[in-house]
Amino acid sequence: MMEDAVELGIAAREEVDDLVHISLDEKSYTKGHQYATILIDSFKDDVVEMVEGRKEKNVKCLFFNLNSQDIQPRLMRVNMC
Repeated sequence: MMEDAVELGIAAREEVDDLVHISLDEKSYTKGHQYATILIDSFKDDVVEMVEGRKEKNVKCLFFNLNSQDIQPRLMRVNMC
């Protein structure tokens, strides 16, 4: 159910270029420690992107999935949930 809700939110969003304050959350979604990392816009309280895994490389993928490498957000605050 969580995955369906995230997919709907991601499908509805356009290119993201206004992120300033974000939250990162990791959720276990199956037995055996399978995790997803979720990127949330803290101002709008919206899920922006989700990717499997919780390592540094997975978090980097979140941002590269948003926009091209040339257009990355200029973050002021990152919260870890």
